[in-house]
Amino acid sequence: MSSPSAILWFAAVGGALIAKAGATSPVSASVFLIGFFCGRLGWTLFICSLASHGRKRAGTGLLRACHVMSAILFAYFSYSVIVNGYRDLIVNAAS
Repeated sequence: MSSPSAILWFAAVGGALIAKAGATSPVSASVFLIGFFCGRLGWTLFICSLASHGRKRAGTGLLRACHVMSAILFAYFSYSVIVNGYRDLIVNAAS
């Protein structure tokens, strides 16, 4: 719940993933969402603990490089989700 754009992004991506996963019933959609949430929570805990230990052991230069790489990866994945979502939801729906 860090920002409205993150909430919107997860709502849009989650809906597209559920549609692609073929979750056609409430049970399968619930299983998917619970798995998505648990995976996301586990990943967040892992990254937070890794960052905590990394901050103690690494210098500011390495920490800054990690931030830059993280921003680049986020931009790439955001671009990929937007382009694939556009192709799947807009272009394919029109044809």
